[in-house]
Amino acid sequence: SREPEQTTNGPASMHQRRNEADLHARGIRSADMPGWRQRQIAAAVPVIGADASFRSDQMLDTDVVSPSNETLGSVHDLVLNPHTGKIAYLIISRGGLFGIDASYVPVPWGAIKAAPNASLLVLDTTKAAMSAAPQVNDHQFSASGQFDQESQKVDAYWGSRVKTLAAN
Repeated sequence: SREPEQTTNGPASMHQRRNEADLHARGIRSADMPGWRQRQIAAAVPVIGADASFRSDQMLDTDVVSPSNETLGSVHDLVLNPHTGKIAYLIISRGGLFGIDASYVPVPWGAIKAAPNASLLVLDTTKAAMSAAPQVNDHQFSASGQFDQESQKVDAYWGSRVKTLAAN
């Protein structure tokens, strides 16, 4: 018999508890978990066009990985398009310790896939592409009135690097 894993309070453990509850509800024992993350990645579907809704508190702090399970960061924030009111970008936090020295990379919402229950997000890119991507301030996406300029820069970068599934 295995000792239970220690968990802490906070968003990461909240996602872990939700995932464990989902597995338990499906009758999957913890011994079956080694391939769990790869199954979640394989089951991920595009967020645009999915028959699901997403809450901001469900998305924030969620891990973002590549299809090969390479950790790319976690969701720091959401950016709404001021012209449409729809989600335009996820801000992915990378590196740093407790937010100190972290970098913040905007990624088009349409390029994201979500695993069941949004327990994990998948972006078809690499760590190198994330490192080279435009970065934004952790407190704002763009200077006041500069959304269109910043959006063009971000879209130009990601346009050839990920398949965007729908326009914002």
